[in-house]
Amino acid sequence: MDKLLIWALFILPWLSLIFMNHSSIRRYMPVAFLATIINTIIAQIAWFHHWWKFNESLFYWDKIAPLFTVYGVFLIGTMWIFYFTFNKFWIYMLVNAVIDFFLWLYFFKNIKYARN
Repeated sequence: MDKLLIWALFILPWLSLIFMNHSSIRRYMPVAFLATIINTIIAQIAWFHHWWKFNESLFYWDKIAPLFTVYGVFLIGTMWIFYFTFNKFWIYMLVNAVIDFFLWLYFFKNIKYARN
């Protein structure tokens, strides 16, 4: 993956918060932080057990939990998903399934799975 695209995946989601009002940011940031912390813990466990390895990253030290996915797209994407689907459970489930499918495609193409 090109470094420019990786930087865009890290910075553009944060810039998109300009379009979200302040009260919504304060409302959905805790759930986004919780989901990000859980995602980081899972990434650390996966790195320790050699479940997968990221091929591309922003820095040499972010191979465990890449910044552009966990602290860029995932964190801000969680906030936007809750912003548009709060109190709409079935729409949330549909959006979540579609996003998970595309993330699965990304992981399938760009991550080297460790083999025992």
